Amino acid sequence: MLAINTILIAEDIEDDRLMLMTLLKGHGYKTVGAENGQDAMDKLAKQKFDLIISDILMPEMDGYRFCLSTKSDERYQKIPFVFYSATFTEDVDEALAKEVGADLFIAKPTDPEQFIIQIKNILSPVEKKTPIDAPVSHTNETNLTKQYNQSLSTKLAIQAIDLKASEIKYKALFETAQSAIIICDSEKLIDCNTTCLKLLGCHHRDQFIGTKITDWSATTQPNGSKSTLTAARYITLALREQKQSFEWNLKKLNGELFPASVELSSMVIDNQLLIQATVHDISQRKRKEQQEQLHKEVLRQLLDSRNLATVLEKIATGLEHEIPHTRCSILLADAQNQLSLIAAPSMPDSYQQAISQSFTESSNCLYKQAIQQGRKIIERTPTSSQQPTDYKIMSETGFNACWLEPIDLSSDDTCVIAIHFRDKAMPMTTQNIELFSFYVKLIEIAIQRYEANKQLNLANAIFQHSVEAMLLIDKDYKIITANPSFTTVTGYSVEEVIGKTPHILRSGRHDEKFYDKMWKSLADTGQWQGEVWHKRKNGEHYTEWLTITTIYDDNGEVLQRAALFSDITEKKKMDELLIKQANHDSLTKLPNRNLLKTRISEEITKYHRTKIPFAVLFADLDHFKEVNDSLGHDLGDLLLIDAAKRISECVRETDLLARLGGDEFTIVMTDLNNPHSVERVANAIIESLSRPFKLDTEIAYVSASIGIAFYPDDGDSIVDLLRHADQAMYYAKAQGKGRFCYFTKTMQENANYRASILNDLRTALPSNQLELYYQPIISLRTNTVIKAEALLRWNHPQRDIISPLQFIPIAEESGLIIDIGDWVFQQALAQLKHWRQHFQADFQVSINKSPVQFKSLSQHADWMDTLSRESNYPEPGLVVEITESLLLQEDPNIMLQFKQMQHNGVKLSLDDFGTGYSSLSYLNKFGFDFLKIDKSFTQEIVENSDKRELCNAIIVMAHALGIEVVAEGIETLAQQDLLSEMGCDYGQGYLYSKPVPVKKFEQILKNGLVN
Repeated sequence: MLAINTILIAEDIEDDRLMLMTLLKGHGYKTVGAENGQDAMDKLAKQKFDLIISDILMPEMDGYRFCLSTKSDERYQKIPFVFYSATFTEDVDEALAKEVGADLFIAKPTDPEQFIIQIKNILSPVEKKTPIDAPVSHTNETNLTKQYNQSLSTKLAIQAIDLKASEIKYKALFETAQSAIIICDSEKLIDCNTTCLKLLGCHHRDQFIGTKITDWSATTQPNGSKSTLTAARYITLALREQKQSFEWNLKKLNGELFPASVELSSMVIDNQLLIQATVHDISQRKRKEQQEQLHKEVLRQLLDSRNLATVLEKIATGLEHEIPHTRCSILLADAQNQLSLIAAPSMPDSYQQAISQSFTESSNCLYKQAIQQGRKIIERTPTSSQQPTDYKIMSETGFNACWLEPIDLSSDDTCVIAIHFRDKAMPMTTQNIELFSFYVKLIEIAIQRYEANKQLNLANAIFQHSVEAMLLIDKDYKIITANPSFTTVTGYSVEEVIGKTPHILRSGRHDEKFYDKMWKSLADTGQWQGEVWHKRKNGEHYTEWLTITTIYDDNGEVLQRAALFSDITEKKKMDELLIKQANHDSLTKLPNRNLLKTRISEEITKYHRTKIPFAVLFADLDHFKEVNDSLGHDLGDLLLIDAAKRISECVRETDLLARLGGDEFTIVMTDLNNPHSVERVANAIIESLSRPFKLDTEIAYVSASIGIAFYPDDGDSIVDLLRHADQAMYYAKAQGKGRFCYFTKTMQENANYRASILNDLRTALPSNQLELYYQPIISLRTNTVIKAEALLRWNHPQRDIISPLQFIPIAEESGLIIDIGDWVFQQALAQLKHWRQHFQADFQVSINKSPVQFKSLSQHADWMDTLSRESNYPEPGLVVEITESLLLQEDPNIMLQFKQMQHNGVKLSLDDFGTGYSSLSYLNKFGFDFLKIDKSFTQEIVENSDKRELCNAIIVMAHALGIEVVAEGIETLAQQDLLSEMGCDYGQGYLYSKPVPVKKFEQILKNGLVN
């Protein structure tokens, strides 16, 4: 018996050490761990080791010193020494490792299989390296000095490598940072990253290094202070280890200013006290803030009844400020083609006369074109023959491009906003369109207010016919007037409320603090908005959305307050309904997954307070799919509703019953002082659901499989509880359905095993772990091999050969069967061609095709293309075997695929006949070429007369339909003889051969006969 090698592993990171020990143990090695080189030396003194594996960077004693110590000690110098370490400079580290005597250097990370191969090689006696020479005698002083100097050089090399790695790491982080980073001292800028260069518009660091921060700053800062003095103060504070955060106006290389947020912090590099500045461009945020402020200011001016020109002047100024080096004008054209300049804060005085004359006299007018055609953009100055009259005035002042936007108003008037540019128009980007739209919207609001003031009668009509209730209150909180919608909502007539306070509407649902807060907001800001419960004249309570706005006089004193409100009672009911729909199943009205998770979370919190466990029961209806498929979804829904009612009658009022979807129900049983009560509930549910369901004129039968998991024993989270209850439910189904099962750790282990198999299966195909075996099918008339069935095998690197019974169902569930099935098709077809060329020209190969594969129309098309290219074989000799379960689906696409396969020469075989529905109509309908008698019949044909008669009947029936018969599972000559007497065409089974690899099968083909 071979001795087991013992390996010492020196690694300071515990997770890495344990992972490495686990890997080696899994391959049959004994392992001992050490936290560093010194710890490893101590363990070497106490135990014999066959191999040492060490990291490099470790505390107390690093890997290089550890290696030098072992190779200079005659007790350990023959032990192979392997470095296994992460590195930025692999060539340097590997060279240094060899210098200190290491036998092998492996860089992290590496493939586990390759790692094990290298470890096996270094432990192999054949390839074991010659140990280094014994250390020089200490009596030789020259050699001793040389050895010391070599050791010192090694240490210095290690330090240099460490420093270089640190420098590389820092430089990588510095350069790849998303934030702009600047390094400076108290006088000048020393370095910056690429992000900073891009932010400032620099192309080279030479443009930046050596300059001062004030070279990249505006003259003054947001608080009005001089940049020179303010920068010096911030730098001084930062050098005193006081972190500084502030906003700063920076300047790009091209002179463009932009706002930024800056954070300063001190740092020490090479014993020099420096400052790191982290910079973020906040232009977008500042622009948003300015827009919001302008919006508020415009609304305030409108509410203050300021004239239209003042408001539009404010908007135009804001637009010019936001888009530098532009000029903005806002004009109004009436129905008589009279153009009025309403606002132009930066335009020359001659502009008004020029555009007005051009608009009325010339058809070649930019503003007229914009009104008639929509948005108009002039990118450059037109030629003199094309130049509009009103454009000349702008060209003379140096503005050669413009952007005009018409704004349709509710009246016959039209507004035009114009932005003039010096060189070219602003590009039509989404951001620019949004920016322009913001100002257009503000202008619309202002002009609408202007039109409202011009047409007081129209405003009064709006007041009278508004669907929202309106109420005007004087400064003493007395009601001045109200509109008809107020009467509709409250039931009070206008005459009944004039002179009274709004207190008559109070419902009593709000305390005085609520109203104090409302009036304080009105006093401070002039506005309040919120949801209020009020009372109608008939005493009925209702909910309204109320907005109160204060109207001031020219002196800024409160003149009136306008209240606008609407009845949102029905809307709130609808919102509540939507919330209910979001948390309840629409069919059964039971809580859904969202509410279930909330309830389980609450029960978990409750358990930590009371320590009383609770249970989750996962119930699934057995055979519900058959009911749905046969009776239709409408009756299926009726069954689900009835099932929900029956289950609810079995649980307690304190329990929660939820429907997760389909035919799955979940019960949360709380306060389980007696866990056995769960069994009573589970049995009651099973018994209740086993009774027949009357669905209109139909009767249906289902049963229930239930999985049970307890908190906290079976899971300490919502996900674990639901998953474990689900696993227990599936185990109950596997045990025969119509029963309940408690969750056990074995179920979790099985689930973990399936997950592991699935994970490994994903790499099985690309790793060439799959292989086709072939089992001969012989003619019972000639006793010769004329067919073969291709059977898939998985050569797992750790688990040896895995049976298809274990991995094919997982492949089908995960969809991997599509790629695996395609591989089987290609391999079998290639093998078939080879055997037809070298053995039998009419040889056939059968492959199995999963029902899942029939759902992949693209795979089917690829197969047909491949077969159609095999023109030199009129009949490719391929046989596709399917199971009876596929035929139950009655999918027209399946019938179409059958016909296309047969058109391309593929034979169809019905596998495992006799174990399912075995419908005679299927044989006739789908045109099968072969029928395979299941081995459960074949193996009992001698002893069981019923099975014998049944086999004979199947053969006679198949032949009557022109179908040849293959008997599976033949193991004895007696079985063969009986089947031959019955007229069975072909035989397959261990009597002839097990499934074998290609080379062994070819030996069978060479022999031609099977014993």
